[in-house]
Amino acid sequence: MTGKIKLNAASGGGSVSFQAPSSTGDDRVITLPTTADGTVLTTTNPKSGNILQVVQGGSNAVSSASVNAASIWESTGIDVTITPSHANNKILLMASVHAHCTGPQNNHGVILRKGTGGSYSTLTAANAATSGNIMTLIAAATGVNAYDISGLSFNYLDTAGSTNATTYRCDLFNPSSITRTVYVNRGSSESDSGYYARAASWITVMEVAG
Repeated sequence: MTGKIKLNAASGGGSVSFQAPSSTGDDRVITLPTTADGTVLTTTNPKSGNILQVVQGGSNAVSSASVNAASIWESTGIDVTITPSHANNKILLMASVHAHCTGPQNNHGVILRKGTGGSYSTLTAANAATSGNIMTLIAAATGVNAYDISGLSFNYLDTAGSTNATTYRCDLFNPSSITRTVYVNRGSSESDSGYYARAASWITVMEVAG
């Protein structure tokens, strides 16, 4: 079979050709889209570092929960699900979480969890025996304004590990032994007007060819 497929334009004036490499050690397959939404062509052997898919999740809803060091808030709505095409590919994650914690010492932070089939594990970030699961932390000792919203942002590079649908979730917590209220996308005093601000939180994941 010839090493080139040539398609002439329907109305003339030009053509598009698919040219096979002069030699290759492996078979290559180009998969055409199965839907009319313009899905990008994929190959069985994408180049390392290529971005294969991007998925974004998150929430602009306002909510709150009472938490301390022993009770992590797991239902923040800040999550995203991706189905990797290969277990050896990388997952690059970027997140921006907006939150507020009440009290004179309003430390609060984000824990990143990864779940497949309903079972979640915590992804480690910090080099610390007691706080290795903290992705990012806001530490404020005194003088916290009830209208303030903290922006907690971070990046994380993970290995897919499987081709199953995988959910990445941003959980919130307060490292203090004292139970305090943590808010998402709002301060503790707000009415959605004037300087009573609201925000949105999001999490984006990209599958990168390994």
